[in-house]
Amino acid sequence: MSEMLPITSQELYYHTESEVYIRFVNDDFSLFKGRGVDIRELERRGPLPENLFATTDDKSRVILQMQKEMNRNLRSSLVEDPIQAKEVLSRFADLLFDNPTKEILRESKSTVNIVVESCITNPDIVKQMNAVALKDYTTGVHIINVMFLFLGFGILNGYPSKEVNQLTLMGLLHDIGKTEISDDILTAPRKLTDNEFQIMQSHPAIGAELLSACGFDDQVVRVALEHHEKNDGSGYPLKKKGDDLYFESKILAIIDIYEALTNLRPYKEPMSPLKALGIIISDVKSGKLDAMAFKLFAVSIIGITY
Repeated sequence: MSEMLPITSQELYYHTESEVYIRFVNDDFSLFKGRGVDIRELERRGPLPENLFATTDDKSRVILQMQKEMNRNLRSSLVEDPIQAKEVLSRFADLLFDNPTKEILRESKSTVNIVVESCITNPDIVKQMNAVALKDYTTGVHIINVMFLFLGFGILNGYPSKEVNQLTLMGLLHDIGKTEISDDILTAPRKLTDNEFQIMQSHPAIGAELLSACGFDDQVVRVALEHHEKNDGSGYPLKKKGDDLYFESKILAIIDIYEALTNLRPYKEPMSPLKALGIIISDVKSGKLDAMAFKLFAVSIIGITY
């Protein structure tokens, strides 16, 4: 039997053409419903069990179907209902990170194309998306926040549309290596132990390897690898510094910090943009972060925020 993956509530009703299994206490699986059976019909007869699973192939097919449906509605929702659009994108990013197959990752380029085209046509979308603060923190929320900050950076600094598209893709996929890090570490409401932090530090290399295996170009792979490096060599995983780093990696390092400071986390409340920029400036002055990257980011964040 193929590997079994849990079915989330948001994808549950897409599994009409999938076999769905139930897992028992002893970790044995039994068929809950066959292909062609609508789960809504079963739900009308009584509450559904929580521990439902699908095979890897069925799960991937369902998520691709969900992504294509999201893409069909994305252009209009970005303009008409930015709160809903951000919630949908964040939920999808969580699904993407739970199921980083080659097909699903490649299809994410279509989502990025739609987002970039919409934002270039209507730059106010970037401001609206940055202003929308979702109440719950997930990896998906972080990813979408970073994606729109990098997109706004590109637009407000005059990058050509093709390069804006590339920056947006980098923002969406930069943390894909966290798929191999346990939720206990990712969402720990406390300072990580030394061992946990060492595990966390592996995610850039894991992400770069995954993106390379999926055929993404070298720049996207390099930025995923380098986004936690520091200009003075104090970052990770390779202790690169200065001219050894892509300029886009230096920018994303700043965006990543800014997003973490200004948005909700399980262990802290968000701080104001000005206070966050003040903290980042101190790292620029100490040589940890690149001065030119910060200057360009500051220009963009003023345009996005005010």
